[in-house]
Amino acid sequence: MSSAKRNCVSGERTFGSEGNGGTLHFGIEMLQSEAGVKLTHVPFKGAGPAVIDLVGGHVMLRFDQVTTSLPFIRAGKLRALGVSTSTRSPALPDVPTIAEALPGFYDSTFNGLLAPAGTPREVTERVRSEVAKAASVPELRTRFIEQGIEIVASNSTDEFAAFLRKQVEDFAVLARQAGITAN
Repeated sequence: MSSAKRNCVSGERTFGSEGNGGTLHFGIEMLQSEAGVKLTHVPFKGAGPAVIDLVGGHVMLRFDQVTTSLPFIRAGKLRALGVSTSTRSPALPDVPTIAEALPGFYDSTFNGLLAPAGTPREVTERVRSEVAKAASVPELRTRFIEQGIEIVASNSTDEFAAFLRKQVEDFAVLARQAGITAN
């Protein structure tokens, strides 16, 4: 029996992550800080093993991407407790936001397009504009939502750059507070 399984069976509150310093590790650290709870971190070597051990009951919980968890939720192998975004997920409309129980809580994993430094502004704005157009196509939005992905396009490259700077600053503070170091 793994130490994670013993911890879960013994009642120790454990959470699994994809490894030290991963984005989903930060989400749980933020939750612990804002909720005033203490959980034992069980780092895995990647998201796949962490999800497998969650489904198997070897850890009690984890933050996960909706896209990864949705098949397990639909199959009844995982129970969604809350989403960390500011609004309920269209893919899981009956699952409350964490902020409904812990006002102000917000954490969202995102993907973005980046270009090499020095790429002309007209090129980056054109790419951003075309992505925003594609993101507004109803059929495309529906297909993504069915997979648990919400598409949000930035209004400008400057807006996205400011968002990224804020993310880096916020994560740096949390890493210092929680003593997080990357694997």
